[in-house]
Amino acid sequence: MKHQKSTRSFASRWGFILASVGSAVGMANVWGFPNKLGSNGGGAFLLIYLLFVFIFSYVGLPAEFAMGRRAATGTLGTYRNAWATRGEAAGKVGGVLGWLPLAGSLCIAIGYAVIVTYVLKALVDSLTGTLMTADAAAWFASFSAQPYSVVPYHIIVVVGTLLTLFLGAHSIEKTNKIMMPLFFLMLLGYLLHRRQFLTDDFVAMANKFVFHVALPVQLFRDLATMDVRASFDGPYVLFCAAATTASILVIWGLARLFLKDKHIVGEFVQASYRSSAAILGAAFIQNIYGTSGLSGLMILGSVPLYNIFAVVILTLESPSQDARSGMGEKLVKSLKGIVTNPILLGIAAGFVWSLLRLPMPAMANKTLSSLAGMTSPLALLAIGAGFKGRAALGYLRPTAVATVIKLILLPAIFLPVAVRLGFVDQKLVALMVMLGSVTTPAGYVMAKQMGHEGTLTGSVCVTTTFFSALTLTFWVFWARSHGYIV
Repeated sequence: MKHQKSTRSFASRWGFILASVGSAVGMANVWGFPNKLGSNGGGAFLLIYLLFVFIFSYVGLPAEFAMGRRAATGTLGTYRNAWATRGEAAGKVGGVLGWLPLAGSLCIAIGYAVIVTYVLKALVDSLTGTLMTADAAAWFASFSAQPYSVVPYHIIVVVGTLLTLFLGAHSIEKTNKIMMPLFFLMLLGYLLHRRQFLTDDFVAMANKFVFHVALPVQLFRDLATMDVRASFDGPYVLFCAAATTASILVIWGLARLFLKDKHIVGEFVQASYRSSAAILGAAFIQNIYGTSGLSGLMILGSVPLYNIFAVVILTLESPSQDARSGMGEKLVKSLKGIVTNPILLGIAAGFVWSLLRLPMPAMANKTLSSLAGMTSPLALLAIGAGFKGRAALGYLRPTAVATVIKLILLPAIFLPVAVRLGFVDQKLVALMVMLGSVTTPAGYVMAKQMGHEGTLTGSVCVTTTFFSALTLTFWVFWARSHGYIV
C-alpha cells in the first residue's frame, strides 16, 4: 500500500519547532519569571529552575512525543492507546483519564484567548503609535474595564485558532510562507524608517522606480514568457474582466454615497478592489499546484482594468488643487494617464510579444527577472517606511471596511458564481487571488504618484496582508471541502 502523507502534519522541521516553542513558552515566562527570579533567591532559584527544566526536557518531552507519534491522534486516543498496552479494561480507564488534561487545556485556552486578544490589541496600537505615548496603566484600563471594547480582536483570535484546528498545520504553513514575509518586509521598512536608515527621499524614489520600471518589467516578463495562444480561455478572461468591472463600479458608487470624507474616495475604492494579482498570483498558485500557468490569464483579465480604473478614479477623485478643474479637463487628463501608464504599457508589450511568439534571449530574461524581483521588496519596504501610525488612526473605520470588502465580501460574492460557471482547480485559485488577496503595494505607489496622501492605501495594505493569511486559508478550505480544487 502506498503511504500517503497526512495533510495535518507539519511540512518542515522549523514549523514543528516554532509550534512547540509557542505551546511550551507561556506568558508567565515573559512577565512572571523575572519577578519570581528576583524575589526567590536569584541565582539559587535559577539553578533549581534549570534542573527541573532539564529533567522535564530529558524525560517528559520525549515520552510525550513518543506517545503522540505512536497513537497519531488526540489526547483521548493517546491516553487510551497508552493504557491499552496493559489490557483492554485499562485502555478504557485511560480514555476516561484523558479527559483531565483535555479539560485543563480547555481552561488554559480560554484564559489565553483573552491574553492573546490583549496582545493583538497592543500590537495594533503599537503600529499606529497610540501605545508609544500612552501611560501603560491608563491604556490598559481604557479597554479592559469597557464592555465589548476588544470583541473584534477576540473574534480574530478565536477564528484563527478554529481555522488552524480545522485546516491543520500544513494549510496554515503554506499560506503563511507567502503572506507573512510580505508583512515582515513592511514592518522592516517601518522600523528602518524610525531608525532613519530609510529616508523620505528613499521612499519617494523607490515608489517612482517601482511604478515606472520594476512593476512594468515584471508584468511584461510574466506575459511575454507565457504562450497566450495555447492557453487562452476567452470565457475565463471575460469573467475576470466582468467581476473586476462590476466590483469596481459598485464600490465606487457606494463610496461616493456613504463616505463622509470625499478626499479619500479614490484611495478607498482602489484599496478595496485592487489585488496583488501580479506580485502574489503566480507564487500562490505555484505553491498549491507546482505550476503557475493560469496566473497570466487572470492578470490579463484583471490587471489592465485595475490600472485603467485606478487612473480614472484617482484623477476624478483627486484631493489636490487641480481637482477644481472641469470634468472635461479631468477626462482628458485621465485618458493621457491611461495611454502613458507604464504598467499598462508593460502589459500591452508582453501580450504582443507572447502573441507573436518571439523568443526571449537567456541574457535578456535573466536581466528582466532581476529587475522584476525588485518589485515586491522595494514596494513593501516603501509602504512600511511611509506608514504614518498617527495619521492612520484617523482612517481606522474606512481601513476596516476596505479590508472586509477585499478579503471577505468580494470572494463571497464572486467565487460561488465562478464555480457555477465551471471555473475550478487552478482557475478558481487564481480567482481567489484576484478577488480576496492582499491589496497590492502598487496601489500605494500609484496613489502617491498621482498626488494622493497614501495613508489609507498603506493602512489597507498592512491589514489585508496580516489577515489574508487567515482568510485565504479559509477560502482554500472552502473550495477543497466542496471538491472544487484538488
